[in-house]
Amino acid sequence: MEEEVFLELLLVLIEKFEEENYPISTGNYSSMMRHLMDARDLEESDLIPILGSAIPVSEILMNERPIKHDEARKLAEFFRVEMDLFLESE
Repeated sequence: MEEEVFLELLLVLIEKFEEENYPISTGNYSSMMRHLMDARDLEESDLIPILGSAIPVSEILMNERPIKHDEARKLAEFFRVEMDLFLESE
């Protein structure tokens, strides 16, 4: 019993330390898209068939505008991930 309490306290202290010293950034839609592209060794031009032209690809990657709902759906299907990864949280 005493060991369980000690272990629980230790876990809480470790979690608190990690939160304060090593926060995990949630990123944003463009960084998520860039990460997925990097993981698959893709170039901007590889997304033109998905989004229809180079303009939206460039605007999104340069963080000039958010990803639209229909674009998020297409990207999610292409990358095989959840659509929410590409949508801004409100």
